Amino acid sequence: MMKKFKYYKSKDKLPSLDDVIDCSENNKHAVDKFTIDINKEIPNIGLKDLSDWNIYSLKDCPGLIIIKNPFTSLGQRYYIKKLLKDYTKNHPNNLLESRFKENVIKDFWTSWTEEVDQQQKNLIKKSMRWTTLGYHYDWTNKVYNEENKDEFPEELSRLVSVFAEVLNFNNFISEAAIINFYHIGSTLSAHTDHSEICHAPLFSISFGQSAVFLMGGSFKDADAVPILLNSGDVVIMSGRSRLNYHAVPRIFESESQTWNENDDTKNCSVLNPDDLKECISKESWKQFEKYLMDSRINVNVRQYKNKI
Repeated sequence: MMKKFKYYKSKDKLPSLDDVIDCSENNKHAVDKFTIDINKEIPNIGLKDLSDWNIYSLKDCPGLIIIKNPFTSLGQRYYIKKLLKDYTKNHPNNLLESRFKENVIKDFWTSWTEEVDQQQKNLIKKSMRWTTLGYHYDWTNKVYNEENKDEFPEELSRLVSVFAEVLNFNNFISEAAIINFYHIGSTLSAHTDHSEICHAPLFSISFGQSAVFLMGGSFKDADAVPILLNSGDVVIMSGRSRLNYHAVPRIFESESQTWNENDDTKNCSVLNPDDLKECISKESWKQFEKYLMDSRINVNVRQYKNKI
């Protein structure tokens, strides 16, 4: 794990991506196609028809499942807007403990978009690293606390429930989430997600620029598999992979902006119409586009407790 992390993180010599698995039919030696029931009914929440989903499991990573961008373009923009603007407001985030111009930033999106000083604007953007939802993670003690939680966002819960049900994880409950904000050049070191009482599958959704994701084993010195993640990709860590080490050594510019391919409202009828308008309007979307130019957003959703 650590050897590959250093290799893909390197800034002195750009690493080759030749060995990075892109989870496609071209990687049949490394992945298996995951079969689902395409006749299941799913709500119109910005997802493609099930017949257009491509899902893979990795031969060297039992329990790891990857859904390759099941979102429509407008669906991606919708959830990008939610994660950046709505879920960073009135939820715990690292800026609440930081001070800019002697003020604690309680509303990241408003502070960043309305700031006129470019240096300050960049500082706010680069400093925003995480937001927590539902059960709020205690970073110091690495635990969750019954007294430190709020209601989990309904739309995000509904989205993850669709992924869970399509993959037959029918009893999954969204109880806690961490939204990570990355920028080109930033990394996430090797770690495991083991603080939850319930080790139900973990759902991780990425938007924006691309990343190399390393999936390792049960100890840090085990070898790791490098995987390419693009905007809209969903990673599910279940079974043996659920408690394995993983990391993000590199963020880099995506070859395509799949969130900008069209404004087709197909499969979006259940989404909030006012939010949809904001995502369709070129003027309203301009600030989101500026953020995504060099950034990646990842939200990972967990079930904290066993189902009662």
